[in-house]
Amino acid sequence: MELVECQQKYWSFIRSLRNKLKEGFIDQSHIKEEEHQRFMEKHHQNYFICLDNAEPIGFIGSVGGDIRVAVSKSHQKKGVGKFMLEGFLENNSHDYATIKIDNQGSLKLFESCGFKKKQYILER
Repeated sequence: MELVECQQKYWSFIRSLRNKLKEGFIDQSHIKEEEHQRFMEKHHQNYFICLDNAEPIGFIGSVGGDIRVAVSKSHQKKGVGKFMLEGFLENNSHDYATIKIDNQGSLKLFESCGFKKKQYILER
């Protein structure tokens, strides 16, 4: 596996994977192509792609210091998320993660990399 800078050729992969796994994200809305294009034009330098045999299998990035991570279902629970997070944190050690309380996979991932729960946000 390798973690590479996010080039434009990976933007559609990020959108597709994010939309497939949207239940795990705080904002669960479906992202449209035009909206994603504008977002990536502004933030692509903050994202990295995980490749396995030159095939994208996950992404990690940060917007405003908040880390976003996703791994293709076929590669989950195989250490891909931890590989990406550890690599990402080498240059982004002050970033944080906002995680849904029921997203146990993300909670375990971030805690395994030394993150601690700091606060809860309660909504009605």
